[in-house]
Amino acid sequence: MAAYVDRDTGHEGISTSIFYSTRKREVASVVLPPDGSSDSDEGTSSEDEEDELYTEGFTAPDELSTPLTYFSKFFDKDIFETIAHQTNLYSCQLIGSSINTNASEIKAFTGMKLMMGVVKMPAMENYWATDTRFDKVADVMPLKRYKCLSRMLHFQDNMSSDSSEDHLVKIRPVLDHMRGKCMEIESENQFSIDEMMVPYKGKKAGRLRQYLPSKPKKWGFKIFVRAGVSGFVYDFMVYTGKSTFDRANPDKEFGLGGNVVLQLCRTIRNRCLL
Repeated sequence: MAAYVDRDTGHEGISTSIFYSTRKREVASVVLPPDGSSDSDEGTSSEDEEDELYTEGFTAPDELSTPLTYFSKFFDKDIFETIAHQTNLYSCQLIGSSINTNASEIKAFTGMKLMMGVVKMPAMENYWATDTRFDKVADVMPLKRYKCLSRMLHFQDNMSSDSSEDHLVKIRPVLDHMRGKCMEIESENQFSIDEMMVPYKGKKAGRLRQYLPSKPKKWGFKIFVRAGVSGFVYDFMVYTGKSTFDRANPDKEFGLGGNVVLQLCRTIRNRCLL
C-alpha cells in the first residue's frame, strides 16, 4: 500500500497497487524459469495476466509512506480534536471544570495505549515504577495525568445522545469517522463480505459480546466487513443484534445475511447497481 493523490479531485488517499505489483515481481523472480527457457513465454504471459488482474484501476504511487503516515490517514487531526473537545466537556459535566486537554495530548495518549498493547506489564503503574520503568511510556506524561485522561476520555456528548436507540452511541463519532476513512481508500475490483472478531473477554459489553467458535478469537465484538483480495477493509458495520440496521433501511425479505451484503455493497464506488 502507499499514499497517492487523486488526479481528478486532488484528494490524498491510499493505494494498494504497489503491494500487489511488488509482491508478484518478487515471486516471479524466484519461481519463473530464466529468460530464453522453453517455459519462459508461457510463464510471462500468465504473470502479465495476473499483474493486470491485481493492478487494474490503480494509480502507482511515486514513493512509499511511513507507518505513521498511514495511521494518520485514519486518525487525523479532526478526530483527535473531537475527542479532546468531548473529553473536556465530560470533565465539566462530571467534576465542574475542564481538564484542558487538547488534540496533541490525546494523540500522545493514544500512542501510549498502543505501546502498552505491545509491551505489556502486570499493572499499569509498572510503566512508571522505578524498577520496571518503561521510558517510551513514562516520559510522555506523568502517571497522574494519564489516569486523569483515562477517567475522563469521552467521544460523545452524554447530554445530546439517546443511548436507547443506538448501542454504540458512546463511540459512534469514532466509528463513523473510521468508516468514512475506509471508504475513501482507492478500492480493488474484487471483494468478499465476511464477519470478523475484535477480541474482548470483558464482562461489561453485555449482548454486544459475541461467541463465534469458528474464529481464532472466539469471544469479542462481531463486525461485518467488505474487504478486497488483499484483506484490506473498505467498509464495515458492527453487529448489535436487532438494532444493527436501525440506522439503515433493511429489507425484511432478505434477512440478516442478505441485508449485510446489500448494505456493504451500496458503498462500492462507481460499480454499485443497488
